[in-house]
Amino acid sequence: LPVFDASRLHGASTLQAQWLVHAGDDPAYAQPDFDDSEWTRFDPATYITAIYGKSRPPVIWYRLRVKVDPSQTDLALDASHISRAFEIYANGERVIRLGRVVPFGPYTDDAHMLAPIPKQMLASGTLVLAMRVAVAPIEWRNEVAPGYDIDNLTIGQYKTLERENWLDIIGSHAIDWLDDLMFIGLGLIALVLYISQRSQKEYLWIFAAGVLQLLEMP
Repeated sequence: LPVFDASRLHGASTLQAQWLVHAGDDPAYAQPDFDDSEWTRFDPATYITAIYGKSRPPVIWYRLRVKVDPSQTDLALDASHISRAFEIYANGERVIRLGRVVPFGPYTDDAHMLAPIPKQMLASGTLVLAMRVAVAPIEWRNEVAPGYDIDNLTIGQYKTLERENWLDIIGSHAIDWLDDLMFIGLGLIALVLYISQRSQKEYLWIFAAGVLQLLEMP
């Protein structure tokens, strides 16, 4: 059965191993001792549409065994862009939840969901990960890779993953933040100009637009 070796993990890594997948929904699929020997193998570097593209099931389960070192500490999972509603279980215990799988209650797929793995789960040296993923009809129609793919889930030290998330947030939004601050600064300049030139109403409108931009930033 597929196994990902994280026992010598340094830093963070995607789970580069074949998973087992099954369409349908049953709480038993989350349990570490569930017999998944008849499930289909899936390489997350490929598309799930190759397996379920015609049937388009509303829920897909994924399972993977992870080899860990019982002495490891601060181990965590970071998930993003898997779906607008999914759950991740570690040895049968839910550690991440986004939205509602059944009945389908979507949230955003942009959020980074960072969760520590309780140390007692590592004692046996094996961690069974199970993902319950809702795939909406619109995702089957419009998404190139609906559901989980190899870049959607990372394992590593909690502090490392947290730092990488912040770097990603800063890097992807820095230009937008700079643009917002410049627009707010323009609004303040417009206010000063309006105070000295009350007849120029357009300055007041520029200031108002800057205030709206400031309110939107948080």
